[in-house]
Amino acid sequence: MSTADRVERLEELDAELDAFARRLFYAVFGDRIGAAVFLGALLFFALYWRVEFLSTDNYMHVNTLLSVSDGGLAIDRFVYGPPSGETPAIHYFRGQVYGDNYGLILSSLPALYVFRAVSFAVDLRVALAGLWSLGLLGVVVLVRSRTNRPEAVTVVGSALALLVFLGNVAVSAGPIDPYWHPLLALQTTSMAFAALIAVLLYRLASDLYGRRVGTAAGLASALATPVAFWAVVPKRHSATAFFAVLALYAFYRSRAGTTVREETTFRAVTYASVGLCTWFHSAEALILLVALAPVDLLTARHNRPKQLVVVGVAFAVSMLPFLVTNYAITGNPAQPLRLLPSYTGQPLAADPGASSTASGSGGAATSGGGTAAPSTAGDGATGGATTGDATPSGGSSAGQGESPVSGRGVVGSFVARVVALLTAVVGVSTESFATVVDGVDYFQSRLVSSMRVVTDTDRLTEVFLRSGYRPSLRPRQDRAVNLSVLESMPLLGALVAVPVLAARRTSRARLRRLARTRRTLSPVAATDLLALVYVAVLVVFYLRSLPLHHMLTVRYLHPLYPFGMYALVRLPAVRHVVEGHGALLWRSYLGSVVAGTAAYLGALAVFDTVQGEAVQLYAVCAFAVGVAVGVWALVSSLRGPSGREETRLQRVGTVVLGVAAAAMTVYLLVAGVVLFSVAGDFVLPVSRAVSDALVGVNPFR
Repeated sequence: MSTADRVERLEELDAELDAFARRLFYAVFGDRIGAAVFLGALLFFALYWRVEFLSTDNYMHVNTLLSVSDGGLAIDRFVYGPPSGETPAIHYFRGQVYGDNYGLILSSLPALYVFRAVSFAVDLRVALAGLWSLGLLGVVVLVRSRTNRPEAVTVVGSALALLVFLGNVAVSAGPIDPYWHPLLALQTTSMAFAALIAVLLYRLASDLYGRRVGTAAGLASALATPVAFWAVVPKRHSATAFFAVLALYAFYRSRAGTTVREETTFRAVTYASVGLCTWFHSAEALILLVALAPVDLLTARHNRPKQLVVVGVAFAVSMLPFLVTNYAITGNPAQPLRLLPSYTGQPLAADPGASSTASGSGGAATSGGGTAAPSTAGDGATGGATTGDATPSGGSSAGQGESPVSGRGVVGSFVARVVALLTAVVGVSTESFATVVDGVDYFQSRLVSSMRVVTDTDRLTEVFLRSGYRPSLRPRQDRAVNLSVLESMPLLGALVAVPVLAARRTSRARLRRLARTRRTLSPVAATDLLALVYVAVLVVFYLRSLPLHHMLTVRYLHPLYPFGMYALVRLPAVRHVVEGHGALLWRSYLGSVVAGTAAYLGALAVFDTVQGEAVQLYAVCAFAVGVAVGVWALVSSLRGPSGREETRLQRVGTVVLGVAAAAMTVYLLVAGVVLFSVAGDFVLPVSRAVSDALVGVNPFR
């Protein structure tokens, strides 16, 4: 090949890579604004990115990730948390201990390797500070063309990014210890999932009502909901909420598709999101599947066998990470790890591979590592077949010039191997089927038992409206750090208008028409139905366990918040505010953030509060703001004014919505930088400096 041919080939390859990168970019973010929403969400989360543990569950994640990075699934040493390793979510199985969220753990491996590699070359804290400034510059580049003065935006944004980087370098407290690398990797993955939730809501709302509404929905989900609170905490919540929102978005696209191929593709994505969610939390994936399957089958325009086969294959493939992980640990693909016995100090095998080594034959079983149980079963089956091959029926020796194995011996060996394989498959299938049956039975019994408390008004009030104090849950601990659903997201107060709108828009004639044919449901109506059914199943499934001593923001119902943002987008009154009074909305929001932060910090200093009192101070204000949002939304829906009166009502709603969004932003910043900062160590040095300056109002420091 000549030099000119090689150059031409390289140019073609470069063009192909560039085209692939563009397709991937638009497939993930939709457009430049979607990418800006993603970066903006990450920048906001990083402001209170703490290098410390918020929950004891996090010990399981970091210990498991450290062991996985060393090549084993079992936890071989407890580096984090108590030396005994007896922390929540640690499970015991056949002499070894395991975590229970390998989806989050394995998906965090790339970030861990990147952090380790970067730390060899530069100070990781400085590198992350530089990355934050580059992210801010990226947001400026992405949005400047949509502003009235792009040159001024570019200059101001670039100067701000440079100043923040110089400030971070000036107050840097030294490098981040490699001890924290696993935690940082898990937090990075969690933040990415949370930021992608904002992107999905942006894309869904943009498809429905345009980019202005979409941008507001995406940013609000990152700035004014508990999605941002749990983004920096490495637990399942961000991941499971992401897959639920992905299923909702893909479901809408499957109904709005103009071709059968497009419909089938997005239906496959919808079910694939359920399968991947199983890897992170099987119960929440089952909740999503129970809500999705009937709604999908009843509202689909086509249920052709070929289409259903494609969807089924996509779902089966997406389940492979869950099934393979379970099989590698327990030998039962359908066994959720979180249902294994908890580790409470049971005796452990001295060597993680000792169990498989002792039970295997020769040296073939010494690769057990962290998967002793499956290795034992597999080696036993193979060993039986090998032993049968070692003594052919003729008894002849291969060294005497005869055939090493007679034809009859070959057939016998093959049959023995097939029988062993079939026996193993049947055994695993039977065990898996029994596990699935038990899981379905448990799911059904939990739903039935939760239905009995649906009418418990005290429980519903405490979970959804006002949290307050309830020391009976844990008498020796302060439970008042918890917030109700409304207190966690005051914007949800507007949803009180949903029943009113539904009653006004749904006539008896339309109900009869919908009953006659499922195909009268529009893509939006079908998506509404899925969202409603999913939230109902989610609430009923967990209601029996609520309130919880460690809810913080009713974390078991975490997917409810992004689904609530979708419901807000569907309210005409909210859309009219965003579309007609965007400038006033942003002024109300930013002004309330500045004033609210100052007032909150001032109140903490004046009253010298403990953590529970500080949280409840916010809770009271958030509840009042949520009630105000609800009153405005209800009045707007009932009166339906026009002309000047409508404009006045919309302006009032603009201010109320801006204050409601700002209330949660204020809480996120104050809680992240002050209230939940125990060690006072942050990824961004500037955040640490701010936290140190506010140490006088920090109940922990």
